[in-house]
Amino acid sequence: MKILLVNDDGIHAEGILALARALSTEHKIVICAPDRQQSGTSHSMIHHITAKKVELDIKNTVGYAIAGTPVNCTIAGLQALMPNAELVISGINAGRNAGMDIHYSGTIAAAMEAALSGKPALALSLKSSAKMDYTYAADFVRRNLSLLFSAAKCIEKCVININFPAFETPKGVLFTKTADLDSKDYLTLIPGDAEDGLLHYQISGTAKKPVYGEGTDLLAIEEGYISISGIAAGRGFSSLENIFAKMPE
Repeated sequence: MKILLVNDDGIHAEGILALARALSTEHKIVICAPDRQQSGTSHSMIHHITAKKVELDIKNTVGYAIAGTPVNCTIAGLQALMPNAELVISGINAGRNAGMDIHYSGTIAAAMEAALSGKPALALSLKSSAKMDYTYAADFVRRNLSLLFSAAKCIEKCVININFPAFETPKGVLFTKTADLDSKDYLTLIPGDAEDGLLHYQISGTAKKPVYGEGTDLLAIEEGYISISGIAAGRGFSSLENIFAKMPE
């Protein structure tokens, strides 16, 4: 199979390299990844990009560093660098992409761009921990690639979002729904020191366990399961006419 790998952590991120090593034993791989860290860029893009070929010591694998966002990487890969790709995989991300994360994640957006282009797309993420070991996650994808690919092909314009817990022996696999949290329950603005006349802040995204909800991706990951959920790429709202018709003049 011809597989395009993208991410938001950058061309040299261990997650995407571990995935390439696992899949390149049986498949042809092209990596199109940002030339620098692009986490949290969501579905943003820039209108002029460059691509630089990068030598990677991985068989059946060609790498390109893209001066752009994760979405730019998908566009460059599908339209120029691997237009015959049969599957697009984004990740493996350093940190989960579940619940509210999906709205801000460059990992999810890169996969979403592929789905919007009509390609089967997977998004892969590993929950943060002191020791990030991507090997078991990459091997899970390798062993189940045929099934995952078939499932992604069956659902038009949808990303299959897979989150791995932070240890090598998960309790199993759960099919979940995306946790529905309000941003006020998730995003925290942390003030820092004032330097050079500037006020410094750090934005942190954390969710408290009681709001995870039964059957959600966040709860599954927290309890040690691999979470598999679907994210629809079509976000249009089609019934506004009926809503406005009921509004008072």
